[in-house]
Amino acid sequence: LRAGFRPHLSVHRRPAAVRFSFLRRFAVLRRRFAAMGGGDLSRKQVPWCSICLVVTVLTCHVCVLVGNLKTSAAMTQIGSSTSGWSQVGIGVGRSLDSELTTLVDDVAAKLVNVIDHISMVTNTLEMIVSVVGNATEE
Repeated sequence: LRAGFRPHLSVHRRPAAVRFSFLRRFAVLRRRFAAMGGGDLSRKQVPWCSICLVVTVLTCHVCVLVGNLKTSAAMTQIGSSTSGWSQVGIGVGRSLDSELTTLVDDVAAKLVNVIDHISMVTNTLEMIVSVVGNATEE
């Protein structure tokens, strides 16, 4: 480090040319703003854009709230109407259970019988092929 160098002072101090350059730019921008019809910057103005934005946001939020409330009411009505339909579904399930149990049992018994016949035929065919194979070798 250089002798007498104090970094904390050099960081906060700007040369006079930089400060003057900034003030000159600010003055130029202020004149351009006034020339465009911006008027006096010291006079207070009403922020119409911000007001419109806030009113629009509040309106949208109220619309969403109303929609959510109506959806909630509709879901409540659907819930009360489905309780009757669930009883109908339970009744249909019970009747199908009592009526179809005998039919399903009959079909299962016949399928087991068919599987037994198929396995018997398969065993017979294997034995026939074995006998024919032995006869052709001799």
